[in-house]
Amino acid sequence: MEGNYILIALLTAVAASGQSTPRALRWDQHPALVWDDFKGRPRRIAGEPSAVTDTGFRVQFECRADAFDIRVVTEFYRNSSWVKPGRRSIELLRHEQGHFDITELYARRMRKAIRDANIGCENDRRAEAAGKRIFA
Repeated sequence: MEGNYILIALLTAVAASGQSTPRALRWDQHPALVWDDFKGRPRRIAGEPSAVTDTGFRVQFECRADAFDIRVVTEFYRNSSWVKPGRRSIELLRHEQGHFDITELYARRMRKAIRDANIGCENDRRAEAAGKRIFA
C-alpha cells in the first residue's frame, strides 16, 4: 500500500456553484461557523427544521514508516447547509455549530483508534481491512 492512497468520501460534495468561496470548510481551518457559511437553499416544507448543517469526513489511509496511519479531515458543506429566512439566531447557530463540532470529535476518535491499533503495513490487504473495520 506504500504510495497508494485510499480515499473514502462519506458524503458526496455538492457540485461547485461557480462561487469564489470554497464549497467545503475544514474544521481545522474554520472551526467557528457564521450564518454566511450557510449557502444552501432552504426547504419550504412544513415541519422541516429551521436550519440544516451538512458535515462529513474526508478520510485517507496510508503507510508511513511501516505504520498504518489515517488522515481524517472534518468538512462543512456550504452549498447543502441552509437556514430558513427569519430563523437566524445565536441559539440556533450555536446548535448548528454543535453538529460540526461533534463531527470533529468523531474524526479525532477515528485518528486515535487507528494509531492505537498499531497496524503494520507488511500486508496491504490486512492493513486496509483493519482500517475499514475501525472506521466503520
